Amino acid sequence: MTTPRAGLRVSTLLWGVAFLALTMAAVLSPATDSGVVGVTVLGFVLTGFAVAMDATLGTHGRRPDDAAFLTSVLIAFAAVELFGLVVAQSENETRQAVWFAAALGFAASGMLASWRGGGTDGSVAAQLFFHSVMIVPAIAPLGKFAVKSFGTPEAIGAFNTAGPIAKLLLVIDGIAMPPLFAGIMFALAYDLSKRDEARPPIWPSLLIHQAAYVVIALRWSYDGL
Repeated sequence: MTTPRAGLRVSTLLWGVAFLALTMAAVLSPATDSGVVGVTVLGFVLTGFAVAMDATLGTHGRRPDDAAFLTSVLIAFAAVELFGLVVAQSENETRQAVWFAAALGFAASGMLASWRGGGTDGSVAAQLFFHSVMIVPAIAPLGKFAVKSFGTPEAIGAFNTAGPIAKLLLVIDGIAMPPLFAGIMFALAYDLSKRDEARPPIWPSLLIHQAAYVVIALRWSYDGL
């Protein structure tokens, strides 16, 4: 008969193999729209399995107040990311739309993780850092909206589309990717060091997914998006 602890070890091994495959995909996949989408979707599928495991475990580690705070912050980030997505789609900026759509997916995963519980303070801080980086390109569409609402006719004519400025910001955003990756990995290491059988797996799953995304997004941004 298989003991629960033996089953847990097998499960951990399988998760390790799955996320190693995700990491290899982030390193080896082409830094193109399809490559980024593939890595992102694969990560969300694995995180979905983590959510299912989490629901089976039925554990909650954070207080409701903490979950409400993190959720409210992520909703604010998601609102900016959604605005960026809408503007990118209206200007047919497919790559920028992919960027913002991925950010929205991570925001939704973070909200779900916050209510499942178990995340360390480092995990929560990593979410704030991650989304702070993800919304940087949204400065362009926000600037366009402000100019069209309050600017002079000359300024409105000069700022007709947000796409070129957003593209430049995406490239500049690549500078923040290495420290972001380091921060996520530090949070992951700390989370795993505090983890036990009773704590849900969704947080390390989300952090590993974000780290893999940062790797391919860094290559993507340096290729000019």
